Amino acid sequence: MSFIQMSRIFLRLPAFREKMFQRNSNCRSCLSGTVNSQADDKLFTKCSPAGRYQAVTAQNNELKVEIQRRRFSKRQKMAHSEDELRRPNDPLPPGAVLRLYSMRMCPYAQRARLVLAAKKVPYDRVNVDLNNKPDWFFDINFYGEVPVIIHNGKNIFESLICAEYLEEAFPEPKLYSSDVYQRALERIYFNHWTKKGIPAFYSLLKAGHLDLELAERLDQHIGKMEEFLKTASTPYFNGTKPGFSDYMIWPWFERIPMLGKITDYEMSSEKFPLLTVWVSQMWKDPVVQECKIDPELFIQHYIQYRTGRPDFTIGASKPKGIPEALENLDGLRDPATRDRQSKK
Repeated sequence: MSFIQMSRIFLRLPAFREKMFQRNSNCRSCLSGTVNSQADDKLFTKCSPAGRYQAVTAQNNELKVEIQRRRFSKRQKMAHSEDELRRPNDPLPPGAVLRLYSMRMCPYAQRARLVLAAKKVPYDRVNVDLNNKPDWFFDINFYGEVPVIIHNGKNIFESLICAEYLEEAFPEPKLYSSDVYQRALERIYFNHWTKKGIPAFYSLLKAGHLDLELAERLDQHIGKMEEFLKTASTPYFNGTKPGFSDYMIWPWFERIPMLGKITDYEMSSEKFPLLTVWVSQMWKDPVVQECKIDPELFIQHYIQYRTGRPDFTIGASKPKGIPEALENLDGLRDPATRDRQSKK
């Protein structure tokens, strides 16, 4: 599909149409150069093809980036499988600027994917079967865990470190607040959830039923997140729109319905009205929609995960994972599969 053909597809969407004509004030073919949200298609057709092309090529860089990203995504799906294991030094697909080692169901890797999606960075995603990691994977992350980013020949790992790196390496759009104090608060928010909320989440999941003590512990830390939102007096932890802290916290809230299916836990809207609204608004975010995971796959994965028989290839056309005893639910597994299998 040509650039012009894709441009015309986007131009049929009212939001894009309004945006382009507002920016194309110098186009002589566009009447006064502006179209309000009530404009009908007849008014739009009065703009000549030359005017449309000018609006796209000269005034709408955002559309060009979006088209390039979609083209790359299509090429990547055709030429590279996400579940085909590629080495760090293997060539990147055309257009990709980095490689992300991920796992489809991993919330920690999802943090990096959310940041990449928010910044529209084209990348090569490689899902790793954590039951069958090759030895070379320990050369790029000695913990043998995901996510791992390969960028400009360098490897970065640990989810929060990866996300911070992406924020600095690809500064636009900024996901952190420009205010230094607000940035400090955001770090407090997602660090609290990382240190307290996530362990409470996994403790209840591992129990596999509604253990009242464990459910109360999770409620306590969700309640703290509710307090943070109330103190911030904003709809998001970042402020008026989703930002860095929201994306660092979100993956586990996406999984709370799955937790409810397994344990009957429910995040009460009466107890947590602000967080309930936050969850609802986050689901409307295009970045969250791009990175969301099939809820049914969640349930299949975590039912096996909590019993100590995780299948890290659910959702992929790969052999099933081997049975494996878990030490806990934070990604630390039996040394037989967690550690390097051969010595240097």
